[in-house]
Amino acid sequence: MVKSLFKLLIPISLTGLMLFPSLALQRIESDPVSLQSDPPSRSALLSNRYTQMETDARVVDENLFADLDGYTFRKTFGYLSFYDKISDASFRIVDERSGYVWASSVDYDYFIDEDSPLADPDDIGLNLYWQSKLRSPFFLTYYSGLNLREEHAFENFRSELEVTRFDDGDAVGMNVAVSLFLSKITFNFTVVFNEAGLTVTLPFESIVESEEFKISSVSFYPMFGATKRLRTPGYVVIPDGVGALIRYNDDPTIGVFSKRFFGSDVGLNQTSSEQPLFANMYGITHGHRQHALLAIVEDGAGHAILTHYGSQVYLDFNFTYVTFNYRSTYVQYLNQAKTSSVNLLQA
Repeated sequence: MVKSLFKLLIPISLTGLMLFPSLALQRIESDPVSLQSDPPSRSALLSNRYTQMETDARVVDENLFADLDGYTFRKTFGYLSFYDKISDASFRIVDERSGYVWASSVDYDYFIDEDSPLADPDDIGLNLYWQSKLRSPFFLTYYSGLNLREEHAFENFRSELEVTRFDDGDAVGMNVAVSLFLSKITFNFTVVFNEAGLTVTLPFESIVESEEFKISSVSFYPMFGATKRLRTPGYVVIPDGVGALIRYNDDPTIGVFSKRFFGSDVGLNQTSSEQPLFANMYGITHGHRQHALLAIVEDGAGHAILTHYGSQVYLDFNFTYVTFNYRSTYVQYLNQAKTSSVNLLQA
């Protein structure tokens, strides 16, 4: 049996998502109510502490930033059809009931064409680096010594992305062999589409590193389900507390949500005062109770981080993805008093 370092299952449905915690967690009495309690203030009621009503009832008929041009139809399972493009290992999934397209990458022609109807005032836009990065099926970080660096599939023209299609009858997909020029790291990953949904797997044995550069983390298809600014209403379902929603916004001051599944690695002296994400999943909706997907981290969740960027933070897009931490630095204390220490890199 092949051990997988990272395995992400994405079943796609049409209806909105609701999250119900089912794990036996420690009960935290943080919001008691009694006869002597004061009613919450208006500002508190409008905060994330309380559930907010969905007020944006716009109908989402199509994904404005994804189409099927250049994509090859592979197969239909149930009401979902799979299309792919071997030049960049991207894919499209079409819900045949509504015609809605879920895309692993986004169309950024709005920035190239000044007269595009999809352009909005104050768009940040994309420079050449981000244009190539958003085409990549993965983001990767690696260590040079203790210094952390980044690389993606199209950062250097000498990097290679070899895509092979397969059709096993009950599943179709792509086997992708990656060879990165800058970090000298190679690995293989597989995209499988079948009746269960979409699965992306990175086998542990496929990773080959150089002596000088060591892999730190990898994120697959970070732009899958991305939306631009406020053009598509919706939200992301986060397994935080009793379940939380992050609505798509256009406020750069909100910042970035990033949290580990199941908490810090105490073996590396990592600590956190925050409660961890309690379940290895997240959800994305496009239009309230219209189009939705559920992502489940089947393998590697104990070393994974869920990240969400709101639009205008770095890009014009709202996007959510999982990063698997393969290796990190840690503090090694040299005496019992912890007055002397060194930073080391995991083997």
